[in-house]
Amino acid sequence: MKKTYTLFILASLVCIVPAFFSFKKPVSSGAAPTGYTGATGSYCTSCHTSYVLNSGPLQGQPGGTVTAPGLPTSIALGASYNFSAIITHGIADREKFGFAVKAVDAGGNAVGTFTTTNTNAGVSVNEIGHRNAPFVISTDSYTYNNLTWTAPTVAPTYPVTFYIVGNAANNGLGSSGDYIYSSTIVANAAVVPITLKSFNANLLNNGTIGLNWTTAQEINFDKFEIERSVNGIQFSNISTINSTGFSTNNSNYDFIDKNLNITAEYLYYRLKLIDKDGGYKYSSIEKISLISNTISIKKIKTISNTNGNIFELDIISPTTQLAQINWINTIGQSIKKESKLLFKGANNFTIQNKHLFSGEIVFLNISSIGLNKTFTMVN
Repeated sequence: MKKTYTLFILASLVCIVPAFFSFKKPVSSGAAPTGYTGATGSYCTSCHTSYVLNSGPLQGQPGGTVTAPGLPTSIALGASYNFSAIITHGIADREKFGFAVKAVDAGGNAVGTFTTTNTNAGVSVNEIGHRNAPFVISTDSYTYNNLTWTAPTVAPTYPVTFYIVGNAANNGLGSSGDYIYSSTIVANAAVVPITLKSFNANLLNNGTIGLNWTTAQEINFDKFEIERSVNGIQFSNISTINSTGFSTNNSNYDFIDKNLNITAEYLYYRLKLIDKDGGYKYSSIEKISLISNTISIKKIKTISNTNGNIFELDIISPTTQLAQINWINTIGQSIKKESKLLFKGANNFTIQNKHLFSGEIVFLNISSIGLNKTFTMVN
């Protein structure tokens, strides 16, 4: 009797369990078929026919949506745009979500390149869409991230239209009971705030650095920041020059860097081009050698002194060498000679001749390897 009772309980449990628990096996959605984004007039409703396009699950309430935040409305040639595909539904009863996106120009030609690192998405025939859309427990939205569209490097026929379609599926067998949503994004050519035609830097005869550059157009452009570096890696702003204003013609700029009290063999310059909306980009980097084949005298400055004027000199030397300094009067006589050791690179030192009379005109001759220059000085 006990054995019969036990078997009765076990048999009853076998019958009761299926009644209380219903497990639904996920249905594989496969890859999104191409040609149904709406770009050619066909949508996923061609197969998923239960509901009309963009109809909502609840009467009198907003339906679902499909959006692709990150896709551009203005296109810069060659630029890459990271975006997402978001499918939403009015109520939380969906178990799979699919999508597809295609970009076409005004002539109906596919443009740009889609890529993705999302394992649930893939690219096929100029479209990006779901691949084996994951099963989710009843919910009202799903997002596919890590999608990228790269604009062509050659201008397409604008406008470019992104056709986006989403499927909020019930995970049932076949294609019935699914809702299809669609949207579009229209993009035109981005307005380039500035076109930099050229940028040059040169070591001038007086030892300063001359920068000059030319722009072909300036639209919604704000200013240039001139940046300098001694290693080509870390730059600092040394000056700012404002834009001349709106222009579609060539505009020329120049700047002289006089503050070169730097013990470096090379200097690096670049421009930071800043738009009025805060966006910016950099020019190419110009490298200048401060060590030319000849000595460069950057500055001779007179400093008043009770014992006669002191003359301050800034000299750039291509190598470590001895320079001869000769004071010469107006009749060609040498009145004082001295030597100065010049180190490779920038040198700064002062010289003084106490034997000169106030207001006397003399000639200062500096000579060494690669240099023989004479300057007129007034004491």
